[in-house]
Amino acid sequence: MSRRLIGFILCINAMGISVVHAQIPWQEALQGDWHDPRYASALPPFCLGLTPHAPPQLKNVDWKKRYGGDFGFINHYCNARAKRPVCYNYTGKAKKACLLRTMEGADYNIKHAKRPDSYKLMPLLYTDMGYVYYEVGEYGKALEELYKAIKHDKRYLASYVVLADVYLETKEYDKAMAAVEEGLKYGSHRSLLVRKEKIESLLREGGNGKSADEGDSQSSSASPADKVGAE
Repeated sequence: MSRRLIGFILCINAMGISVVHAQIPWQEALQGDWHDPRYASALPPFCLGLTPHAPPQLKNVDWKKRYGGDFGFINHYCNARAKRPVCYNYTGKAKKACLLRTMEGADYNIKHAKRPDSYKLMPLLYTDMGYVYYEVGEYGKALEELYKAIKHDKRYLASYVVLADVYLETKEYDKAMAAVEEGLKYGSHRSLLVRKEKIESLLREGGNGKSADEGDSQSSSASPADKVGAE
């Protein structure tokens, strides 16, 4: 075996799981147990706390008591959320389909909530759905979910962060600024302040808030909770 081939094999092996996932259909890449430690970095605290490898400060929390009885359905969300980073190994239609599939966990939890008005994770779930729609470019649907989140809890800052991102992407800077300023009424978080600074810069450069041309994206594989601070 040549040195070049050996070097190539070692390089591929070092790249790990993401390369393996990229070599198979995304549907197969999403399979597996979300409790696996390799998914830990993608999980919010309330999901990580349900895994065997949870740190002590999360393992001993009564999450159902904290968030409400509908927390019993959260496994569907945690499973989908854990696998979402896999989708970013794909491009085009495959990436979009993969991301939309990971949204089904939040959707399931919302639809099966027996007491949605008192379920404290409802704003996060709606924001998560809005974030996925934003990531795949379906901005109208993203706005629908984000405003549902705000209706449930106007103090949930992540909703305003993603709302501002949607309006930044569509270059509706006046609406992006309104979203940021509304969010800042309930908390001065760095994610909102960063967006405010960016919007002010764009407005100084002559943005009129009416163009829907392509613009710089704020997107990443992080969830809204990751941006503002997980629940």
